[in-house]
Order: sequence, then C-alpha cells, then structure tokens
Amino acid sequence: MHFKAHLIATLSAFEIAAASPVAYPQTDGGATSCKSEALSEDTWTKLKVDDFLSSTAANLTTNNVQGFASSLGAPNFFCGLDQFCNAGQPCLPVSLPGWYALVAIQNYNSYMNSLNTAVSFAASIMALEMPEVINDFWPKPVDDATPMKDVYAMITLGLSVVPFTGVMAKAAAVPKGVVSFLSGQLKPPTPPDLFVKWSDVASSISTAVKDYQAAISNSLKATLAAEVQDATSGINGVLSGGGFLGVAQNFTQSDMQANIIESMKLRSIALALQAQGAFIYRGDGGCFNSNNDASKFCATVDGKEWQYSLRMGEDEQVKIAQKIVDKYGISGEVFLKGPSDCFDEHKVQLFTPEFLPVDPKSPCIFNLPVCTFNGDTFPGRTIQENCNLQGMSV
Repeated sequence: MHFKAHLIATLSAFEIAAASPVAYPQTDGGATSCKSEALSEDTWTKLKVDDFLSSTAANLTTNNVQGFASSLGAPNFFCGLDQFCNAGQPCLPVSLPGWYALVAIQNYNSYMNSLNTAVSFAASIMALEMPEVINDFWPKPVDDATPMKDVYAMITLGLSVVPFTGVMAKAAAVPKGVVSFLSGQLKPPTPPDLFVKWSDVASSISTAVKDYQAAISNSLKATLAAEVQDATSGINGVLSGGGFLGVAQNFTQSDMQANIIESMKLRSIALALQAQGAFIYRGDGGCFNSNNDASKFCATVDGKEWQYSLRMGEDEQVKIAQKIVDKYGISGEVFLKGPSDCFDEHKVQLFTPEFLPVDPKSPCIFNLPVCTFNGDTFPGRTIQENCNLQGMSV
C-alpha cells in the first residue's frame, strides 16, 4: 500500500495546531475583599451554584449564555469556536458566586474548542497508523465491507481523553462523565449505506473529521443560543454539578498519541480482519495446542477449560496471529479471549460501542464475531456451516 503520503497530504487541509487553544481561569488576584475558593466540584456544591443559576435564569431579559453573562456584569463575554470568553478575576467585574459560573462556562467553551482540535489530532494519528496495519493484514482491501460508523468510533478514542479540566486523561482513567457528555452531545450522522473506502482511506477519514467537527460546532452553537434552563441544550444542564469548574490545560498531538496509540492499532487490526470475515471459534472441550500456535488461547472459565482460535472460513490463521503477537505485542488473551468476553457481555452478538474505551485492555476494542462449538449440530457439517447455523455469515 502506498497511500500514507496521500493520507498526510489530505489531512494537511485541516488546521492542526501545535496545542489545543485553551483559556485559563484567573485563580489569583481579584479584588482584595473578594476571596475565591478552590475551583472544584466541592466548591460548586458548597456554594450552591446550581441553585444560583436556576434563580438567575428567571430574571434574564436575554435568556442565553451571553445574556446571562451580561446580567452579571460581563457584557463582552462572547464564546464560540475560536472564541475564548474569559471570566476575568473574582469580582472584577463579576461577583461571587456568579464568577464561578462564568469560569465553568469558559472551561466548557475551551473544552469544545479542544474537542474540535482533538478530532484533527485523532485523524492525523489514524493517518499515520492505519496504512501500515492495512498493509500487514489486508494488502488488497475492498471498499464495501466496513461501515463508516467504525471510523467515527475510532475518532472517539481521541475525544474521550480530553478532560473537562485538568490534564489529559490516561487510558484507564477516562472519567465516566466525559463519555456520558460526549454520547449525549455529539452524534454525527452516519448514513447506513456508507462504507469505509479502504483503498482511499484518507477520504473516509476526511468525511469523519468534517462530520464530527460539524457536530461539535452545532452542539456549541445550540448551547450558547439556548435558554439557559432549556432541558435539552441549556447551559445550566451542562454545568450542573460543577464538572467544568477547574483549571484547563493545553495538550499536544503527542500527548494524545501516547494515550490512544495502542488502542487505535488494536482497533484498526480488528476492522481489517472483520472485513475479511475473520471470527473467533471457541469450545469448552479442553485445550488442544501442542504446537503452541499463536492462533489459539486457552483459559479456564467457570470451571471449564475453553479454547479460542482465530479463523477465516475453515482455516485457522496462524500467520496472522503470529504477526499480531510478534510485531504489535498484543497477547492472545486480548485478541482471542477478549472478543469472546465482549460477545457474552452484550447478549451474544457482535458489539461496536459508539464511543470506544480508551484502555487497550478493554474487551470490546479488538472485536470479532464469535462462533461456539456445538456438539449437537457439528457432526456432518463444516465449521462454517455450524457457525452459519448460529446466525453468522462466515
């Protein structure tokens, strides 16, 4: 495959900054008689800022974010993409607890701008990593095998590690609130008949970037324009609980890459194998791996010895499995048993999360269809025929 340069050239059309533009709340200074407390959820709760927001909303002449800020004495508090509204110093000009609310809005605005940058960062990382994976596992790809939703999901790896405030989240420590916020706020359209163009994956990444950045822009505009207490888009709901009260920090593409690179490689391999009809074949009749093939993994589950193997059709994929282990350092437990665990956790069906878990050890990142040996139906049939009886197309 010779499209890495083409990918990078295509992505150069996006404005990928060296670091996400973040406005910093002013934590020092302010009026000497106006002592502020720590920028934290505890402070938000202690000072009952949610109650303050609710009571203030009832008296707004212009009921939106800018109107709210103006009512507190900050008429020039303008937020948006590439706009960085600044809460200023405590009591200069906004008194407490209103200042905490503006700091949280400032951080929310910075967060949405950071997401916009993170989409480009994630796309750039995909452009660097996916060509090698496709070359290793699918040298002659086709363009009608993988739904576009899988590329959207890969971009969420980058979005999930961007925190509301503070440092970028590590893989195993992505706050649940971040994923919940993303799933509620950002749902880019994915036509059901749109597939990844593996032969020109740059175009598919470009489509995903444009759609996600449009979703971010639309979400931010809707929240800034909505009545502050609006149940669907209002800023009061976004700020509830004080999750956005803190100190935002910059991050770079390198920061993001360090946190998501392993998961992105793992997911790319899984998609390439899914598209070729690969699946996990499992049975609880014991372990049979005298050759110590990388394509098999054995584990005891609920007192039974299970064996898991990687297959395409009737053939076990020893060479592919060995490359996964040797070149990419991925264990059999992750790429053979992991899909089986995910399969069982999601009502014995192939599951693709809308927002991928960032931890590469999570079972649903490397995901393949799973077929279980059935002694009642196996006699007289091939493995493929038995798997087809289980609703699979392999």
